Amino acid sequence: MKRCPYCGRQLIAEWNWLIWMYVVVIAGASYYLFRQ
Repeated sequence: MKRCPYCGRQLIAEWNWLIWMYVVVIAGASYYLFRQ
């Protein structure tokens, strides 16, 4: 079985994207709550 060199990087990039989305949602929610 040959492992592709980009598989690991793609997985990390996808997780990075998920983590950033989560951070943005949390930041937006806390900003909205603190603003009230």
